[in-house]
Amino acid sequence: MDGSIDPQFSPGQRVRIIDGPFETFEGVILEIDDRADSVTVEVSVFGKITPVDVPRDALKPLD
Repeated sequence: MDGSIDPQFSPGQRVRIIDGPFETFEGVILEIDDRADSVTVEVSVFGKITPVDVPRDALKPLD
């Protein structure tokens, strides 16, 4: 990553997690950490909204 902001993702955007322990979960982006190349996504786990940090490359936009 060259440090530039990826226009593919933005806070409030709906995404699907495509890799890792939350694979197949859908959620909404809360924040993007460009330094860590990770994204905080709100997902529903057992009916409770939970923020999880996932690598940017583990996300697919739904919008």
